[in-house]
Amino acid sequence: MAILRSLECLVALVDEGSVTKAAAVLHMSQPALSHQIAALERELGTPVVERLARGVRVTAAGRAVAEEARVALAAASRAVQAGRRVGEGLGRRLRIACAETMTAWLLVPVLRRWQTRWPDVRLDLLEFTSADRMVEQ
Repeated sequence: MAILRSLECLVALVDEGSVTKAAAVLHMSQPALSHQIAALERELGTPVVERLARGVRVTAAGRAVAEEARVALAAASRAVQAGRRVGEGLGRRLRIACAETMTAWLLVPVLRRWQTRWPDVRLDLLEFTSADRMVEQ
């Protein structure tokens, strides 16, 4: 299966139009970038670039893969960010269970202030009529 680094190399090559510029953008050597492209071609079973006397030209297959690779790279970036946020204690979802009698007088004012501070975090509030029922859930 194609790895993200190979896909990243192809996208950079498409964007920059040359191996030299793509390698510079990715902070890697030209041979290392060429190796990644060759590995991707082996994986796909088809060339993603046409090697010319002076440079390379991206093939139709290369352009198609690059288009999908952008989606995959964006998703991978979001996954890394989500992991970092959770690791920093800033997860995107908070679940709170409480007795019904606590909601209005205790939790509502606290949760309003909390939601103002962290608006991108989804709050799930579960209210229970008894502690036994809460423990069951």
